Amino acid sequence: MVRGWTEGNRAATAPVLSLHALGLTDSVGAGYLDMTQEAYRFVVAVNRDAVFFGMQKQLPAIIASGGGAIVNVTSVDADRGHLRCAAYTATKRAVRGLTGVAAIGNARTGVRINELQPGVIATELSKAVPVGTAVAQSKVPTGRTDRHGTHRRKEHQLLPIIHHQ
Repeated sequence: MVRGWTEGNRAATAPVLSLHALGLTDSVGAGYLDMTQEAYRFVVAVNRDAVFFGMQKQLPAIIASGGGAIVNVTSVDADRGHLRCAAYTATKRAVRGLTGVAAIGNARTGVRINELQPGVIATELSKAVPVGTAVAQSKVPTGRTDRHGTHRRKEHQLLPIIHHQ
């Protein structure tokens, strides 16, 4: 969350941007039939519940400050399943739905709420499942992926959302 930015009547300590970029994955290689209830609930608590409760707590302050933006980072897996990451896929799809509901519900409050689905980023998970990663890469329209494991692409994708007036 970004604080301390003032513009117009915004309070100096009010949040103007909240970024939810959580992405805890299932155990690599474990299918959904093999996942324990405890492991599933942990992934759901981090990836879905934290976004829901984060927005719930932050929205009143952002609205009171005169507006701002919330960006929820999901995944291409929000649209298509990932065989070895059932809980991850389910939570990213859930965040997509929560984002839509929050955006519609706050359309007139001065708070922009968007979802960002970054392209393929080199992570431990993508390295562990090279066939799935290759399939995902083949679906990126530009053909570009982040091969360095950094989040530079996310930062560049966020700029137009953050600075939108």
